[in-house]
Amino acid sequence: MDIEHKLPERITKIGDLRFQDSGFSTDCSLNSLMNQARIEARKNGANIVKVIDKKKPDLWSSCYRLKIELYKYEGDVSSLPQYKLKLD
Repeated sequence: MDIEHKLPERITKIGDLRFQDSGFSTDCSLNSLMNQARIEARKNGANIVKVIDKKKPDLWSSCYRLKIELYKYEGDVSSLPQYKLKLD
């Protein structure tokens, strides 16, 4: 879920993720980071990846920087607004 998407009710927070530029980062497009977040969510039992802060590449960094929260939702996640992953 992107920043503007509202979270459903009755969810359980599982954890937080943060993706930053280490100075040597190469695989840091939005799609790549969202895919990594989805993999981490599944490993930890979460089924919602919610972006809470997003910084686009700029003069100081060629990478996206993201703050993400992971949630477990018992309802039908396919009915929620979703970020569509694309091939880079």
